[in-house]
Order: sequence, then structure tokens, then C-alpha cells
Amino acid sequence: MNAKTIAVLSLAAAGFAFAETPDKFVRYVESTGSQYVDTGVTGRWNTRVEAELEWMELGDKTVIGSRIDSGNTRLYFCHCYNGTDTRGYAVDGNMLTAQGAYDTVTWNSGWICRWTKNRIYDYTAAFSATNGEGQATNTIKVDGLDVWSKVSDGLDTGLNIHLFACNVGGTANYNSKARIYRLKIWQGPKDGGDMTLQRDLIPCMKNGKAGLYDAVSGDILYGSGADLVCDEDSETPDEFVEYVESTSYGYIDTEINAQSGTSAEIDLATSPTETCASTFSTATRA
Repeated sequence: MNAKTIAVLSLAAAGFAFAETPDKFVRYVESTGSQYVDTGVTGRWNTRVEAELEWMELGDKTVIGSRIDSGNTRLYFCHCYNGTDTRGYAVDGNMLTAQGAYDTVTWNSGWICRWTKNRIYDYTAAFSATNGEGQATNTIKVDGLDVWSKVSDGLDTGLNIHLFACNVGGTANYNSKARIYRLKIWQGPKDGGDMTLQRDLIPCMKNGKAGLYDAVSGDILYGSGADLVCDEDSETPDEFVEYVESTSYGYIDTEINAQSGTSAEIDLATSPTETCASTFSTATRA
């Protein structure tokens, strides 16, 4: 049983009120290069996007973004570009971000960050509220690691953020082939202040169509241009239980690589009467 599915479906199990009830939740929704989703949230400063996503194809493509026109008016939350490395060699999957002009995301003394196909990323991109000089800080976190921070002039595109494409002057462009497993958009007032959750998007199906259920509004967002696709055979639980138990010989493969920078939290019972909460992490070697 997929852990993401359990977490998603717990909304229904907890009696969450749905304005538009999905027929089922699925593991992801996917664009094949001709679809996009309009989030209804304006691309501007004081906005943060948190996503679990996977690139299916690399190129000059956007998964999350908006842009006013063909000039340096980009607001790229998640963009990919095939270009060159620091030695001038052609490479695929350069990670791009933009607040106005674009930047190639670099980390640790100039190492270029690159996307890899068929890998699920835990990805966060944010543009802070503007300071007294009208500047906002763009930050990026990948799989829990802070990889990018840059201060530049704050940008308000006045256009809704698109998923699986960039909203360029009201038209979807730079369409991508990608999957979204979960996505949240946070946004605060233009004049500053705390961000609040605007979209909490969960892959689902309704009447045979794949979409993204918004746990904030209760609406389902569907693809424009063509229908999104999904894993229709995703496992769904019959019910939720308080715990699962091992009898010393069983185990579960988490499908997560054991490596530096990994952490986990678990509530467990070591005997029928003893419970404890444990947090453990791998050490990072200098």
C-alpha cells in the first residue's frame, strides 16, 4: 500500500467535506505535453510552492510558472532547460528559476543543479514579500536541502500560475511532460504579511477524468487543452487501522535510498504496553 495514498485518503476517512466529491484518489496526475492546469493563483512575490513532482522529459519546459511577455518578465517556480555546463559541454536538465531574468540554479560553489527524469522530487520554491527597496528573495529547496537563495526586484506577473506549462501573457507555453503527486501553493498579501494556504492539490479521478482535488476550496481542477492522465490502478485502502504489527520476520521495503541527509519519524510500540516516539537521521559526513 502506498504511503502517499494513505495520507491522501485520510481526508475522506476523517469526514472531510467535499464540495466536489472525487470518485477516487490516485497516486499522481501526468501531462503528456499538451495539457496544463490553471491554479487560479496569481504569480507574484510573497508566494511559495511545495510539490512532489517527477519530470518525464527534459527540455525548455515549465512545470510551475507564469510570465508577462517574451522579455525578462519570468516567474519560474519550476523550470528545466537543456544547455551547457561550466565547461561548455551540452547537458540536459539544468534547473532554472526566475524573477524577471532567469538564473541557472547553482549550489556549493557553483555546481549546477540538474533535473533527472523518472525521479520523484520533494521540491519547494518561494519568493518572499518585498523589502523597502521592492526586492524579494527567491529560495529553492530540493529534497530538504537548501540549494538556492537570491535577492532581486520583486515581480508581480498579474497572471495565474499554470501547472505543466508557463502562463505567458494568458497563453500556455513551454508545456512539460511531468507528474505531480501533491502540490501546495501558499501566498500572502502584496504588502507583506504571513502566507496562507491557497491550494492543496491532490491527484484524483471524477467521472473517468483525472484531475487535482483542492482541499482548500473543495473543487477539482482539470487539464485544459487535453485531459490529464493518471495511474488508474493505484491502490486504495478499504479502511484505516490504528497500527500494523511485525511478528519478527516481516519487513516493508520503503523504496527510499539509505543515504546521507535522510531523516525519518516513527511512532512505535516495542511491546503491547510500551509505546515511544522515535526520530532518527543519517549523519552527513564532512
